Amino acid sequence: MDPTSNPHIPVQNHPNHRKRDTPHHDLLELLESEMKTLALDAQTIIAQQSRATQLKLTTETRQLFNNYKQFGSMARLKVGLDKFLSQGDEDGKIQFTKRTPDLKSQIPQQQEDDDDDDDETDNPELPHYGATFMLDLTSNDDKPFQAPTKSTPVNPLLTVDPDSTPYVTTLPWDPIATQITWTRFQSWQRGRGNGSGGLKMINKILSIVDHECRERLFHHVCTYGPSPVFRAGIVARARTNYGTMFETANENYLGLTPESRTFLRDVYDKHSDLNSAETRLLARVCRIGRDSVDLWWEHLATERKPFAAMKIFVMAREIEKGRRAKEREKKKQQQQQEKQGGMGGGAARKE
Repeated sequence: MDPTSNPHIPVQNHPNHRKRDTPHHDLLELLESEMKTLALDAQTIIAQQSRATQLKLTTETRQLFNNYKQFGSMARLKVGLDKFLSQGDEDGKIQFTKRTPDLKSQIPQQQEDDDDDDDETDNPELPHYGATFMLDLTSNDDKPFQAPTKSTPVNPLLTVDPDSTPYVTTLPWDPIATQITWTRFQSWQRGRGNGSGGLKMINKILSIVDHECRERLFHHVCTYGPSPVFRAGIVARARTNYGTMFETANENYLGLTPESRTFLRDVYDKHSDLNSAETRLLARVCRIGRDSVDLWWEHLATERKPFAAMKIFVMAREIEKGRRAKEREKKKQQQQQEKQGGMGGGAARKE
């Protein structure tokens, strides 16, 4: 939709491309890049912590950042954060794990001291695999990215081979790559603007969806590892939501209107398993037959199989994360009991 996104036309030579070499624009880009880097670093650190710590931090600080969004006062945000940190952890739910300074130097140390210090080896620092997915249409996109291949908290057998990790993380990805055909006999629908203005609006929507997909991929990869299932799942969901946005009821093989398709997709996202009574109710609401609802459900389930696989993968990783947190807590309690027992034995010997 956007002419600057045509891969056959260089962006620098495109007539719509403007040179933005002013000092103010460069400073703004630098500040935005630093802010984004800080946000992603914080997101990566939080993703390493236990579930209880993540929930505690997000719930306790949500109101502070909402006030900052509303008033924009940095001093007010700083005072609020200082007050929150000075209160301490009353419930004992905030427990930060130790971060390793260097991934490469940590590999031999993990093999030697695996039994001595299990807390540090269970949660090494997560690498920013997702940095390769953020495109800015500059020469930075062509620079090679050397991603770490070892010392990840996710079992490599559950994601990809370590030797293939750099290839997977640098693989080009375009989640909204689609071609829209418009026949000369088809009129522009109401509510979508007139002429090129409507196309610009559609292009803006798809650009937002593209950015959302890339941010979601960045989050999943930084949190759960560089698995290819994230690309397939995100693309499957985006294409089922926006692939038929121009399809009318006459062109649909079941005669469903765009509103009915959107409604059925929302129902499927919240409740994918239907009984006979629910199927009959949906058929009455959409004014179609029950067989049409069943066919639509089967078709959507087939199209979203990669998305379902991604959800299962994420659920499995969350279960593993909770299991590791329980094991660390149990081991810590055992060490405390042994330490207390040793102190008690020493006091008895003194007596």
